[in-house]
Amino acid sequence: MSKRPNTPGYVRTTQRDLQSRTGLSPATVSEAMQYFSSLPWVRPAGRGLLQLNPFLTVAIGSGDHERVQQEWLDAVGDTFLLPGPDHPAEWREIRAAAKDEAKKAKQAAVGENVVPMKRASGRTAQPKRSAAV
Repeated sequence: MSKRPNTPGYVRTTQRDLQSRTGLSPATVSEAMQYFSSLPWVRPAGRGLLQLNPFLTVAIGSGDHERVQQEWLDAVGDTFLLPGPDHPAEWREIRAAAKDEAKKAKQAAVGENVVPMKRASGRTAQPKRSAAV
């Protein structure tokens, strides 16, 4: 695959560029990219290079269309979604639940590795020493 900016089916851009062009926050652009990648309608194909799903977007001639489709199939596979109107909200709920589960699992793993220390019996605090004059 050529890394030239006008390679059919590829877009040379970054999330920072998308933020400046749209005026959206970094979090909004990041969430949108995660969403469209989960469908998958877009995939990162290199630093600052995105491949658009050629089965949805590319209409080019000669053998280029088949080549771009094969690059997509090799990287992503042949499954993608055409979401309904409620899908984004459902996706956010599933993603939030997955984050919560991961956080709970991490906390449980940390809790398992913590060994409470017993205080030795019969020990008392040492009296403070006064400074010698």
